[in-house]
Amino acid sequence: MKKFFIVILCFYPLFTFAQTMCVRDRSLVISLDGNINGESSGRNIDESIWWVDYPYGRVYGEATMLSETEGLGQTVSGRYYGAGEYENRLINAEPGLDGLDADGNERKYCWCRMTHSAQSAWVLSGTNTTIKGCLSYCQNNMVDSRYYGTAVRKSIFGSVGL
Repeated sequence: MKKFFIVILCFYPLFTFAQTMCVRDRSLVISLDGNINGESSGRNIDESIWWVDYPYGRVYGEATMLSETEGLGQTVSGRYYGAGEYENRLINAEPGLDGLDADGNERKYCWCRMTHSAQSAWVLSGTNTTIKGCLSYCQNNMVDSRYYGTAVRKSIFGSVGL
């Protein structure tokens, strides 16, 4: 009987160590699939945020309006780099911008990015006139591909980590 307990006590630390190695820092890995439509969604206009519930969890994001100059010349939906001489440069912007830029240019391009469960780059979602409309456009692009296609959603998910 004594040998039995000694054998058990020898293997117990190995088992415990293996569990802690496999579940490191309580991390969770999810696959962001741009082909899967969202199940429900919402938005907060005051904070310029949107969210979409997928079968694998909730994704949060932000919206902003930029002028062509602020968007580094990019005018093609689904892109996250500038155009022309800025083709390898990511867009850098604050969420919730609207109206006119510092040079008096109209902010008419709607940009979206995911902020949770990972951070994506700003992706051009389309042309709009207000931040409220832009927020709705970002939310709808992420929820349903019947009307908007999957290009923006795939670009948002694909730009994570850039």
